[in-house]
Amino acid sequence: MAELTLRITNDLQPKAECAFVQTIIAENRGQKDPVNRWSLYEVGADESMIRGLEVAIFDNLRKQVDYRVTVLCFDKAMCLITCSSVVLQINEERATHTIVLASDITSKTLASGIQKGIADAEASSEQVKIVSFKFTRPFTSDEIGLIVTPVNEQENFNDEFIVTVKKITASGATVIIRRMDAPTGWGQNLKLHWMAWE
Repeated sequence: MAELTLRITNDLQPKAECAFVQTIIAENRGQKDPVNRWSLYEVGADESMIRGLEVAIFDNLRKQVDYRVTVLCFDKAMCLITCSSVVLQINEERATHTIVLASDITSKTLASGIQKGIADAEASSEQVKIVSFKFTRPFTSDEIGLIVTPVNEQENFNDEFIVTVKKITASGATVIIRRMDAPTGWGQNLKLHWMAWE
C-alpha cells in the first residue's frame, strides 16, 4: 500500500478568491462508477496558502496503479472557481505531488450545469451506512461529476467520516458513509452537502 500527499499551489489572481479546496481521487480505469476518496479543506489568503498548502493524504492506495486526482477550488459562497485534474501512477510507498490552481476556464464551462443540495443521512447504528439521494433535476447523461461532503451541523459533534461514491446515474447517486474516528455508528442527523455537474 502507498500514501499520496497533495501540495496545492494557489496561482489564481487574486489569490484571496480561493476559500475552499476539494480533492478527489479515483482509480483511472475507466469504470462507470469509480470509487472516490475526498476531503474538503478551508483555506485563507495567508502566506501559507499563497506559497502552497499540503491539503490531503490518501493512504491505502495500491502501487503501480494509475489514479486520477481532481482538485476543485471554491469561493466563500461555495461557487466553483477552477478545476484541475491529473493522472498519477503511484510507484512508491510515500509520494508528494504538486497541483497548481491557475485557470478559471473549466469553471466557466461547468457553471451552467451545476446542481447543489443537501441529503439526509440521519443516524446509524452501524459504522457503515449506504444512502441514496436524487438530484434536483435529472441530467442528460450518466457522465456526472459529484462531490459529497458530510457535515456535523450540531456544535457538540466531532465525528469524522469518509464518503465513497458507489453509483451515479442521471437522476441521483448512492454513497457509502463510513465513520472513521470510532468503530461505531452515530447519533446525529448527519447531512450530506452535495454538488453535481455534467
